[in-house]
Amino acid sequence: MKVIRFKLSQWDFITPINEIQEIVQGLTLYRLPLTKPWLLGACHLRGNIFPVTDLLTFITLKKRIEMKQHLLLFNQNDWLFGLAVSDIKGMIDIEINDINQTPDYPKELTRLSGCFGGITLYENESHYLFHPEKLINIPEFMLSFDANA
Repeated sequence: MKVIRFKLSQWDFITPINEIQEIVQGLTLYRLPLTKPWLLGACHLRGNIFPVTDLLTFITLKKRIEMKQHLLLFNQNDWLFGLAVSDIKGMIDIEINDINQTPDYPKELTRLSGCFGGITLYENESHYLFHPEKLINIPEFMLSFDANA
């Protein structure tokens, strides 16, 4: 299975390449008022307007300072969205049999636990198999309006 490797802070993730529509960098983000800190804003690309979420801020609930960010664009069931990640490490090929389907995840990643499909080792580092379409099942992720803002 071909996957894209990417980082969120110290954690390594992989996502099947067929789940990613595009990888971009340097797009202008337009802040949206009264939203949670992890919703970076809206973006416009080729006639499409879509939300961009900072996964690291969603996980840690702390706004990050990193200026450089890569966007992974997804189109799942006509839901176009972008996820800001720390770094893109490239594409690799992994064997499905090498994925541990029932691993223990770090407690820091608990908010994303419903999005994981397992864990595998690559270059002696744990890589979490991440399925972004499952974010829709996390109510807090989907309700990005902040009444306290």
